[in-house]
Amino acid sequence: MLPDVAARWWRVGPATALFLVFGVVMAVSGMSQTLALALAGLGGAYLVAVPAIGALGGFMTGSNSGANAMFAAPQAQAVTAIGADLLPAMAVHNVAAALFMMASPARVELAVQLTSDRPRAAVVQRTVLVVDLAILAVLTGGLLVLLLPTL
Repeated sequence: MLPDVAARWWRVGPATALFLVFGVVMAVSGMSQTLALALAGLGGAYLVAVPAIGALGGFMTGSNSGANAMFAAPQAQAVTAIGADLLPAMAVHNVAAALFMMASPARVELAVQLTSDRPRAAVVQRTVLVVDLAILAVLTGGLLVLLLPTL
């Protein structure tokens, strides 16, 4: 049992650690600030991108921690720069990252390996992506309803 757990961790653990390191490098190098300023230039239209950027981070990294390490700081800086309320924006970022983390190839493959009937990973991933996209549309609409009137 322990060797199986270690083998599975070895496939995803180092990648997650690298995403965390990348997030720190982005913050220390000023890349986060540069991205935030560019995104803030969109004004209120940027709010449409908040959930999508969180979702992209979750899908790419397969980790909510990795998505937050890479994109939470620039997102927070951009939201603050346009004068929107930070808490709902970051909540939507976090939820979108967690949702799309479930659709990342590494997570889908792990889930398929753990089931007894071994469905095809592509079918599982497509199903999760369709559900996630529907939820992302609702999150985006909700964020716009909450924050656009305050700008």
